[in-house]
Amino acid sequence: MRDASMTEQLDQYLESRFGIETLASFRKAGGIVRFPLDVEPRADEETRLRGAVTTASALFEQLFQPGEKGYMACFCWTEKRSDEDPVPRVLEAVNADVEYSTGQNFYGTESSDEAIMFTRLVAAVVPRALDYPSVFAATANADLGRLPTTSWRTFFVNESEPLLFHMYDDRGVDVLSGSPSAAARVDTAASAIARPGESED
Repeated sequence: MRDASMTEQLDQYLESRFGIETLASFRKAGGIVRFPLDVEPRADEETRLRGAVTTASALFEQLFQPGEKGYMACFCWTEKRSDEDPVPRVLEAVNADVEYSTGQNFYGTESSDEAIMFTRLVAAVVPRALDYPSVFAATANADLGRLPTTSWRTFFVNESEPLLFHMYDDRGVDVLSGSPSAAARVDTAASAIARPGESED
């Protein structure tokens, strides 16, 4: 009997802890908490994007503690991807074992005759050991024609404390918790992000 691939291990974890079969089902899960990143909506674009990356990074650091294990999973619908895309490079920088695979009709809601292909990468990582601000900066730039940019949609999964983190663009982050303790961590993060200038007693 062969060992499960990283993708299979991730899907098994998602089903057991979040009740979703794959990351394609992420938005169907109940209990998603959305964190807005447009904390300075009237600022110029560069200032607003810098603020979005700073806020996303601060939230990430609240939800993923140093040393906690998890996954980074990414999906791309573009056949020709730039060699300068920072997302795969973040994994290369830590010599992560990356598993690539392809599929079609990612969401399962596409027409059966469309056959929209996608590429998936999955890596078992320590998320806090990655250069996550670079991922967030590229994600924030993606729809705005700014560099560096990325073609990948990226999800971070915390396996030590069941949490799922997805920055969808420069406007916000969706977070899903899979246990009461994980939900409490989300609540703590929400309070910390709402009061970024306050020190803890």
